[in-house]
Amino acid sequence: MIAERLQEQVLNFSAEYQRFKERKGFSHALGIIGGSSEEDPSTNKAVLLDTCRLAQAHVGNFAIVSGGTTKDGVSELAPDIGRELGLPTIGVLTPIRNKMGLRGCHSG
Repeated sequence: MIAERLQEQVLNFSAEYQRFKERKGFSHALGIIGGSSEEDPSTNKAVLLDTCRLAQAHVGNFAIVSGGTTKDGVSELAPDIGRELGLPTIGVLTPIRNKMGLRGCHSG
């Protein structure tokens, strides 16, 4: 019974994701997840921005999938980069992230 409900949830999510892809016009997604050892957020942003521009030049329109719990880490910078480049963003928000008071990202 649990396996059947899980399979149904996966199918529902897959259909919802497919509609989101079609609505936003992308075929690929780039995951930007986790923390960063670099203490300077501007360095992190520059590296991510250059990487996303390179990917955009080769792939075209793609979405950024972001999540994590590190304050000022790459996961918190990813939505800003997506907005700057006009890319859709998909935020994976965890309960601990909300408890820590970290800002989230939204699909845009």
